Amino acid sequence: MSAVIAPSLRKITAAEYHQMGEAGILRPDERVELLDGKIIKMAPIGSRHASTVNRLSHFFIELLASIAPNQVIVSTQNPLRLSNFSEPQPDLCLLRYRNDFYSSRSVEASDALLLIEVSDSSLRFDRRVKIPLYAASGVAEVWLVDLDLPAIEVFDSLSPDPPKPAYSRQRVCSGQQRIELGLLPQVSLAAAQVLSHL
Repeated sequence: MSAVIAPSLRKITAAEYHQMGEAGILRPDERVELLDGKIIKMAPIGSRHASTVNRLSHFFIELLASIAPNQVIVSTQNPLRLSNFSEPQPDLCLLRYRNDFYSSRSVEASDALLLIEVSDSSLRFDRRVKIPLYAASGVAEVWLVDLDLPAIEVFDSLSPDPPKPAYSRQRVCSGQQRIELGLLPQVSLAAAQVLSHL
């Protein structure tokens, strides 16, 4: 009697993912992300989501120009290589400054000072899928901006304990509750300073 072999999924690597784009298998205008070896179709960006990302980008560019000049690059909806099998596109990412603006290599998890995901319809997916991926890859701090409350969910204090690193601190901030960035200690702001730009 022959053994029964259960079917299994084959993960797609980041290199294969890019080859699919170059070959036209993935259209240039197709909204997809590579997460844990799977190509995930993303929801279309609505005007509320897009304007929030633009406002947050503008806010951080102005803020950081005055208190941390030439220390941070503000990147919006660009690829972030977390591993050989994951390359999401966070809504906003504060990156360590590089003179070449990362033209010579991919942006990696260790380059991220802060990731921000703007969540309206995607809040549950972001919490259950993206946050654990960011933690497993060593991203120091992530904010989920909940447009419906509105509030900022802050995930930080990364615990590196195997087998699954996780954020040991999670809090919901609004109003005058202060948020200090772990990797940018000169940045300390009230949640309302951010939320007023939504």
